[in-house]
Amino acid sequence: MTERPPIEATTAVPAEMSESTRSQTPVPRSKLIGWVALVVVLASISYAANLLVSTDTEVVAATNTSPVVITTDGEHGFATGDTVTVRDVEGNTGANGTWEVTVRSETTLVLDDSEGSGEYTAGGTVATGDLLYRWSTVIGGIVQYGIILAIVLLIARGLAPAVLGLRPPPSWRSAAGWIAASIVLIWIIGALLNPFLEAGEEQGLVPDDWDPDRAAAFVANFVVVALVAPVVEELTYRGLGFAAVQQFFGGGVAVVVTALAFGLAHGLVIALPVLTIFGLILGWLRLRTKSLYPSIILHAIFNGAALLASVTV
Repeated sequence: MTERPPIEATTAVPAEMSESTRSQTPVPRSKLIGWVALVVVLASISYAANLLVSTDTEVVAATNTSPVVITTDGEHGFATGDTVTVRDVEGNTGANGTWEVTVRSETTLVLDDSEGSGEYTAGGTVATGDLLYRWSTVIGGIVQYGIILAIVLLIARGLAPAVLGLRPPPSWRSAAGWIAASIVLIWIIGALLNPFLEAGEEQGLVPDDWDPDRAAAFVANFVVVALVAPVVEELTYRGLGFAAVQQFFGGGVAVVVTALAFGLAHGLVIALPVLTIFGLILGWLRLRTKSLYPSIILHAIFNGAALLASVTV
């Protein structure tokens, strides 16, 4: 009787099963603690910077002349040739806009090429109006996001990319539909809230006019804001943060917690509700598509559209 060779006890694991197993690798509690610490630091720095380094100065007078001369309630700190943005002046609304200035004194500015439109009645602020036309903003943004990315990667070390959502969604067609629906929802919510909050003005980043003479710096800043920022921020909140919170508290809690963290880390007060709602939509998209890529795409479209609208509309 011929003996049969022994059968090896091996079982082939389907590729899709091994990928699923890798994506469900437990996230250690230390990753959650590290992420929470990072968010606390980012929020603290942002709020401290916005409180201690205010860029807005109150306007207390605006002459009905051409050009308009505005008076501030304290030293404005600008120099002749600087570009400023004046907002919310009532009565003499011709003062509102983005202007190059000529300094007349420590508290008065001539808004070059402006034209008065009536008697000043109340209100108004003046702030730096050309941050996205400066190369220093490009450098600062790259350094800032580079540091954040390095810390996130350090905390996430050892986690499979799929755990962070770095995998394609099950269906790109469905994901594209959810992205489109999210964009429409964001714009509707923004339109409803903007008359009450005017969140876009608080950060003071978006310019009011197009300056073709400084187009190169604007394009470089556009790349930072519309490409670099969405990648780093989504990896931070809907990537590492979402994975860590979801591991211990579930997907719904992860959506809410990462949205609040995202809003707080910007260091803004008036814009906090809008940023949190945006974060909720991004988190929901991450949960719905099981991928980080749709959230990155949505974030990039939103930032890019906002910048383009600011200089074209």
